[in-house]
Amino acid sequence: MISEVAPAMGAVALPEHSKVEGLQLSAATVAALMGNKAVTLRRSVGGADRWDIETNSRVGLIRTDDLTLRITPKTSVAQLLFMILFAGMPDPWLDTPGLLGESDWLNAAAHAFAHHSDRALKQGPLQGYVRREEALMGLRGRLREGDQLRRRYAQVVPLEVVYDDLTTDITENRILKSAFQRLLRLPISTSIRVRLRHLDRKLAGVTLIAGTAAPDVRTDRRNHRYAAALTLGRLIMRSTGIEFTGDSTPATGFVVDMNHVFERFVAAALQGRPVARVATQYSTYLDTQTQVLIRPDLVWIQHRRPVAVADTKYKTAAALSDIPGDDLYQMVSYCTALGLTKGHLLYTGAPTGLIETLGVRNSPIRIDLRRINLDTDRDQLLQDIRQLEEVILGEQAGPEPPEVAGEQGGTW
Repeated sequence: MISEVAPAMGAVALPEHSKVEGLQLSAATVAALMGNKAVTLRRSVGGADRWDIETNSRVGLIRTDDLTLRITPKTSVAQLLFMILFAGMPDPWLDTPGLLGESDWLNAAAHAFAHHSDRALKQGPLQGYVRREEALMGLRGRLREGDQLRRRYAQVVPLEVVYDDLTTDITENRILKSAFQRLLRLPISTSIRVRLRHLDRKLAGVTLIAGTAAPDVRTDRRNHRYAAALTLGRLIMRSTGIEFTGDSTPATGFVVDMNHVFERFVAAALQGRPVARVATQYSTYLDTQTQVLIRPDLVWIQHRRPVAVADTKYKTAAALSDIPGDDLYQMVSYCTALGLTKGHLLYTGAPTGLIETLGVRNSPIRIDLRRINLDTDRDQLLQDIRQLEEVILGEQAGPEPPEVAGEQGGTW
């Protein structure tokens, strides 16, 4: 873990999984940061008004009234954006020009979103039909006879009607508009701010979406040009919430969970492969009473039966001593519940490959501990993950696993 000592408040930059010690923070900032999932806050030894801030696997920016904390990813921002966009739309992959050398994750994400939104809106905003139910002075569409009799008995007008309205106020544009507005509240560069304001004006009259949950949108021929922008827009909406953790002081920010990014990227790299269907966040039960729900990250399904299981862990591991015991216990539970004798824990780090195979005492279960090097060439990275799948399925052995109902889930 990287540790730094900071003497005062203001702007602080930290890598993920690192720590800054002795930071002087106001009571309001402490109240805002307490409970924030991106950091752990502890009082410094020997300092009543000084605090230690420890980061985890979340990267991005957190800002209070008197502190701006930037948490940087250990991989390059260009590679991080590649992983995010590939998970959202693996075919085809669209690159983002102008990111070479960019080190600020917030500006990089805003730049990429502006670029792909500009591509999406170049032909004008997408339009779609929206069902409207209104009371009008004239007939439009179809009369809602039941509502007319209930609400307007013996009245000629207004008429309760239902009709399809061709409009730009559709889900796709609402996601883009909402993401524009959220980024404009954050400390992004002036040039990107100007681009986002220009794009925002193209969606005048489009309704904003409240909250951090972006609606699901199925990509098809009609909205395919929006695919990359929607992937980033949904990510921005998920990552730019406002947390009122104190009595009155809000902490704003843009924070991305790298655990989620890593899991979704690996799953996307395996989708559409001919060997087996890969289910993400596979839901099943540990116990025969179906009370304890478990959700392995990746489960390979053949003929409706699980044949292999893996969990992605966005942690750097070089040896068995780097592996938390909880990760091992969890994988033993997954293998037992799924009737498998081999499990796979996938960590980050270089070089790509097997770290060690762990045998479980008094059990046929073995656990492979493997690394995936995220900082390699993109084509090589995808090839490494797909070759890993061939190894996983080729090595899987044991009695025929039980048929277990599960489901695939998880979206940006």
